[in-house]
Amino acid sequence: MNSGEVEKSLNLARDELKAKEKTLLEKKEAFIAGIQAMLPRHIDQAISGVISRNADLVQKLPSGDLAAMKRALSDEKPKAVEKGVSALRSSDWMWCRSSSTATQRDPFFIGGVSEGGPIWQSLQSYSRDVELILKKYSFMIDIHSSGYTMNPFQVPIPIGYGQTKELNELNKAVGQAGTEYCQAKENVKALEQQLSETKARERYDSA
Repeated sequence: MNSGEVEKSLNLARDELKAKEKTLLEKKEAFIAGIQAMLPRHIDQAISGVISRNADLVQKLPSGDLAAMKRALSDEKPKAVEKGVSALRSSDWMWCRSSSTATQRDPFFIGGVSEGGPIWQSLQSYSRDVELILKKYSFMIDIHSSGYTMNPFQVPIPIGYGQTKELNELNKAVGQAGTEYCQAKENVKALEQQLSETKARERYDSA
């Protein structure tokens, strides 16, 4: 192809990239809204589990302390949700391995947000202040079972059944959008390089 033909392909690829970026941003917001709706229930379940595992402590705590802790947890819960949502929203959803010099785990794979990637991991500190309230009253938070330790406030990647089915679909949609965005971005980068090389050859040939 001559430079004019390459440039035409590049313009089409840039239009495609803009469309893929728009789709990714839309799917991102839908996914974040799903997480925002899910988090209060997740926090309540985690707190309920902590109370059950610390039943003896609950019986020993003075009523005033128990009531104060409960109020503090109630006040902190919406703040924790907002922290999680803010962390997700401020993550770099446009990061692509092919166009970055930094080394990190991919934020997406075709099935959704990567559990070990930077976007999902940014969410996991949302509950820090909730946990501090519980620790203030000497509650043990982690679950210890069969040689492993798990924090009940950590949010697992949604899987496709029960209450998480709809969220799982949102997760798959944003994962596909992220993958397609990066493919489009890589295509633009390749065509930009091709255009530069083609123009250089044409200039050399015409000298």
